[in-house]
Amino acid sequence: MTKYLLIIPLLFIAAYILVPRNKPTTPSPAINNADTVKIAEFLGEKGRQVKIENEQLTIDTSDFETNKVKFFNTTLADGKIVYFLVLKDKAGNFRAAANANQQCAPYSKGYQQVGEELECLTCNKKYPLTDFAIAQPDCNPFPINAKLPIINDQIIISLSELAKIANLF
Repeated sequence: MTKYLLIIPLLFIAAYILVPRNKPTTPSPAINNADTVKIAEFLGEKGRQVKIENEQLTIDTSDFETNKVKFFNTTLADGKIVYFLVLKDKAGNFRAAANANQQCAPYSKGYQQVGEELECLTCNKKYPLTDFAIAQPDCNPFPINAKLPIINDQIIISLSELAKIANLF
């Protein structure tokens, strides 16, 4: 009888260990499909809101310093908010990129500038400003335009360019 009393608890322990249980899953970092589930609302630097008018937005160039990233956001027609960065490079060109990247976008943290580099706030990788809006997407900020047009001291970013980054947010 005592032999059976020892076997029964061992069976329960074995069953507990061997029977699979439902575990929570983390969404895949892939963002190139419409089924992506966001973990949280955007937690990174949201920046100044800019309104889209006539299928584009404009930003005054006078507020920029060379190699200092500025943070912005805008709301698209479908209500989605996109977050982006603009940089005036050493040559005087204005570049724009998403405040997100393909790998870390689901974590909604974006970037911060640290000296002459941008640092991903999810994985802590750093990227030189010389690659900003030029380097192919990976953990780099997703490029929008490496040489934004300027009209009457206003940077122009088209709605179609911003639509390219919408799936990151």
